[in-house]
Amino acid sequence: MEREDYDCGDARYKYATNQVVFSEQGFTSDISMRLACKAARGFTFYYTIPIYRKTLVWLRFAEAINRAGFPQIAFAILKDGINEYNWPLIGQTRTVRDPILDAEGNPVPDADGNPSYKEYTEYYTRYNQYGALHYVDSAEVADFKFDASNEILRQNYGIHARGCGYGEWRITGGSTAESPVTNITGYNDSIVFDYAPRLLREGVDVKKASKNDIINAVENVISDELALELAFEGYRFSDLVRMANHKNASGYDGSAWLAAKIADRDVQGTNGTRDAQLYNKLLTPSNWYLTKPAWSGNK
Repeated sequence: MEREDYDCGDARYKYATNQVVFSEQGFTSDISMRLACKAARGFTFYYTIPIYRKTLVWLRFAEAINRAGFPQIAFAILKDGINEYNWPLIGQTRTVRDPILDAEGNPVPDADGNPSYKEYTEYYTRYNQYGALHYVDSAEVADFKFDASNEILRQNYGIHARGCGYGEWRITGGSTAESPVTNITGYNDSIVFDYAPRLLREGVDVKKASKNDIINAVENVISDELALELAFEGYRFSDLVRMANHKNASGYDGSAWLAAKIADRDVQGTNGTRDAQLYNKLLTPSNWYLTKPAWSGNK
């Protein structure tokens, strides 16, 4: 059978454009046009240009609250996500019974010869059974003053977890009922991407480091997450400049940090070495910006 080819054209344009009919007064008939769509979800198109994605807003929020003195909660946005199911409950009370001991450390008997106790009420922070946000201490939770019960936050989960493919905020038990998942970061990733081990990779021991060192390290982690999440979206250089300024203002060498981030971009590529000339140039913050042209015209 002889093969016969047909010039059918490229049908993809029908999925990228919508046919819109204009019926305005003065037209003798309806005018049909195809308009390019700016954003799409599935096969539903919208004539809008997205400026910010929710993930970007959360990353900006994490960056801001980290610099405001809440590094553990900033990290929680990456690892677990903030919602009412994993937010620690502070102000819980419980009765504590401590044995009364003598100078040698022996129990002091009561009137009946039994060990005597002193009872008191203490406040404590309760974490959920899944362990989400267990690394956030009660002092940081109390100072943050955040209402996690907002229904909008109910389906929140960690940005890094989502990027690693653990984007499920619910689990289904033996019945048809569903239970909210609090620590949805996958098991293997939860070991690698946990608060203390992850910051240790930045050279910071959370048990010994100063608050400023911890904030600086968490900012480095957020910077890495920004690179992963917002690749090819046009934010990278401005993000690096902003964070380098944070570091310089806090007593850290943000200029060298930015210079290394950019000059080392080919270290694992074909060159395998740092671009020394570019590195030295970027050590001077004025070189991060375009120079205003000098006016050479006549008055």
